[in-house]
Amino acid sequence: MQRTNRRFIALITFVLVLIGMWAPHGSYANTTMTPTPIYAQIDLSPEEIEAYDDASLIYADVTYYGARETSTIWRFMIDATEVDLTTIDQVTLYDKAGVPYSFPNAVYAFQMEELAGESSEPGGDGTETVPDVDIPVEPPLVEPEPSPEEPVTEEVAAPSASPAVAIDQSVLGADGPIERMLGGDLVTYRLVIDVTGAPIENLSVTDTVPEALTVVADSVEVLGPEGSVAPTTVSGPPAFDWTFPTIPVGTTTIQFDTFAPDVTSETVVTNTFCIGVEDETVPAACTEANVTVVPNETIGLEVGKEANIDQAVVGGMIPYTFVIENTGETALTITSIEDEFFSGDIDAKAVDTFNANVRERLLALVGDDGLLAGERVEATVNLLIPTDYDRTSAPEIGNVFRVAATDAYGRVIDAESQQIVLLNQADFTVTKTARPETVHPGEAIRYTYTITNTSNVTLYFVDVIDEWTSGALTTKEQRETTETLRDGMRALAEVENGLIPGEEVVLEMEKVLLPSYDVRAGAVLTNRTTFTFEVNREARVSRTVEATVHVKQNLPKPGNDNRDDQDESVYVPEPTTPVTPDQATLPMTGTTKTWGTVLGLVLIVLGLLFLTHRRRPSPKA
Repeated sequence: MQRTNRRFIALITFVLVLIGMWAPHGSYANTTMTPTPIYAQIDLSPEEIEAYDDASLIYADVTYYGARETSTIWRFMIDATEVDLTTIDQVTLYDKAGVPYSFPNAVYAFQMEELAGESSEPGGDGTETVPDVDIPVEPPLVEPEPSPEEPVTEEVAAPSASPAVAIDQSVLGADGPIERMLGGDLVTYRLVIDVTGAPIENLSVTDTVPEALTVVADSVEVLGPEGSVAPTTVSGPPAFDWTFPTIPVGTTTIQFDTFAPDVTSETVVTNTFCIGVEDETVPAACTEANVTVVPNETIGLEVGKEANIDQAVVGGMIPYTFVIENTGETALTITSIEDEFFSGDIDAKAVDTFNANVRERLLALVGDDGLLAGERVEATVNLLIPTDYDRTSAPEIGNVFRVAATDAYGRVIDAESQQIVLLNQADFTVTKTARPETVHPGEAIRYTYTITNTSNVTLYFVDVIDEWTSGALTTKEQRETTETLRDGMRALAEVENGLIPGEEVVLEMEKVLLPSYDVRAGAVLTNRTTFTFEVNREARVSRTVEATVHVKQNLPKPGNDNRDDQDESVYVPEPTTPVTPDQATLPMTGTTKTWGTVLGLVLIVLGLLFLTHRRRPSPKA
């Protein structure tokens, strides 16, 4: 029984589903409504006709898009049997980019023939009618003729616009409008005529050029909207008179060039520009342009740069002196100062720092009031040449100093100065010899120094230091040796006046060892000498040389020596005769002593030994 009920319920459900699929739904019932076409006419200029294509309007809160019938008429299909045209307040047109523009002054009608001033033939004005694809085109409704009892409503054509004109005048220089100009300058007068509403016929334009101005021949130029007709020239300069048969809506420009007069004092020049129409369709109007002509003062600028150094060397400084001078008759405003290095191996950061110092020093001297006529400023800035500068790859430093300025009338002037400095490398060689190579205490050592300037710059002596790296000389002896050598160098005429390139000097000096010199403590006597020369305080160079002498002890004379000297003292050679500094030989003083004291001490010691070790008597005796 239950199975039978289930089958029955399934059958009923299947039948209901079939009924639901076959039965038409009430919401899809077709309703027939004939749309009402209306036509909208919009007053457009030729440019607007080309710019706009699509149109739309809103009726009963619904947006309808229209099809273009002619250049100024669009057709809209309104989904209503009756349309109240008074509720449509504007039409929106769209350009090719889809940007909307509103036109509230459209004229509406149910039939195209009712729109005055347009042909009912599509495409009669060169435009192509765009059919409405989505909505079928219905023939325009023909309104029934009104009965005698009903009033007849006539369409009133929109009134035509009245012409209006505005004029303006400007004086132009090379960089735009000006109020002041120099005598002899070229300036342009521009007359602007802006017509709106409707074209104007027989417009007269006059311009009386002041006698002080000179009009440039064939410089008159008339520019107007497309399709404009050139005016008729009634008279030429200095009293211009043009007549425009028809001047269209838009902007028309007349301009011409003049030369300002040469004046000795400021002079105001006035140019008057007027328009008028015989029938007084537009009122006559005039406008003036004033410009002040000032005396044409000359403008002048000179700059200079000099490296105030005879010999520039690596590791030194180059003192550059910069000069800016106003050689004109008018004040100048400095607009740029730059020192460009076109050769040399100076670091970019060092160049930027150098330029910043140059600008800061010079602009501080110029001041806020600018560089006055005849004024001159000068500043010196040092350029440091690094000690590791590669003179081989960049033997010279070249730079150009540039300055630009302008005056109160916009005139620009610039000047430059170039400088090339050759770099030198300060250097010299020094050799040293010591004779003899082996000495005994009490003997003299002769040192010979040879100094040669191997650079191409003059070197000046700074100092010399003598050091004894080994040996048994006392501190006092070492100090005296250095002072003697230093005094000897300064006494040389060649050194005092500077060593010129390639010059060589020789200096000799003697050092006498004391007889008491401790040979055991200083058997090897090494002397190190350092010479320092300079080109200037920033460029110094030092060279060091060494010499070594061996010191040995003297041997006593044999007992059978029959020499005449009876004091048995050890002979020590006297120092050689000192020579004067002019002979490039410096003496070293010393003292000699006899060996008598030494022998006496030896005998005393032997006597003491004999007494302490004498033979004692034997106890066996």
